[in-house]
Amino acid sequence: MTFERKRAIIIISATLVIGIIIGVLATGMLARHHYRGDRSKSGKEFRGRQGFAAKIYGITKADSAQINNMKPVIQLTMTHIDSLQKQTDRMVKVEIDSMIIHLQPFLTAEQLNSLNEFSRNMSGHSEHLKRHR
Repeated sequence: MTFERKRAIIIISATLVIGIIIGVLATGMLARHHYRGDRSKSGKEFRGRQGFAAKIYGITKADSAQINNMKPVIQLTMTHIDSLQKQTDRMVKVEIDSMIIHLQPFLTAEQLNSLNEFSRNMSGHSEHLKRHR
């Protein structure tokens, strides 16, 4: 094998390896951005009541006088939203319990235990989903 041929094989191999590494790193970075999002916009500062209010103030670009006028309306809205969320959570729990009762004749004891465990963990699961939105 001549020197030029060896050199060409080494260059092609190195190019292939570098391409694979770049592809893996780029895919990882894109996936991380997709699943984590921009930390400055989706971080804790936009969670909860103050986060919701801050988001509304930011979207409207409200000045301090407007913020003072908007505060009671936003707080009242958040109270209504919290009430609706609690009511919906209770309704979902009732529906899941009803489903389990109707599925009981078709399931083994182990399957029923798994389903009951799932039902007990529903509130934890919804908290998990909220963190990843």
